[in-house]
Amino acid sequence: MNRKKFVSYNDFNLFKKSFNKIKKIVQDNVFHTRNNYCEKKNFYRKLCFEKDFHNYSLSKKKSNSRLSYKPIKYVRSNCFNKNLKEIIYGNFFPEIFLDVHGLNIIETKRELASLLTFCHKKKISCISIIHGHGKEILKKQIPFWLSNHPDIIAFHEAPRIYGKSSSIFVIIEI
Repeated sequence: MNRKKFVSYNDFNLFKKSFNKIKKIVQDNVFHTRNNYCEKKNFYRKLCFEKDFHNYSLSKKKSNSRLSYKPIKYVRSNCFNKNLKEIIYGNFFPEIFLDVHGLNIIETKRELASLLTFCHKKKISCISIIHGHGKEILKKQIPFWLSNHPDIIAFHEAPRIYGKSSSIFVIIEI
């Protein structure tokens, strides 16, 4: 609309008639309690604690004599040798897969920690981690992290149909 053109008297009356019955909206005020805020804060604190717990246990640097690299395998103690043999013979089937192709070490560690947290919540005992071949950085680092985690019972190179040397089957204690 141009500034020089004014609204005609007929248009103004038409506008006034059509908006004559409209009333002003009454604003409802809602006051939030502090308890709701504290519950959310505690929820997020607990969530961060769970992620940090699994991430912390992955980052411990200690040598583990039970870890062997040809083929990649690990057993926490001798009483779990039966579980390792079942992985080797293909009696365990993974309930969930984690593919870390294209991720760097920090992202992989974060994804692995969140996967372990998820497995504890959903009571999942067997997982498969697909790291691929590439430069073999993740292939060497992931078994080291898993062997330092207290909830890992055993892991072994996956059977041929699941990718053999490019993935790992992991048994988690629930």
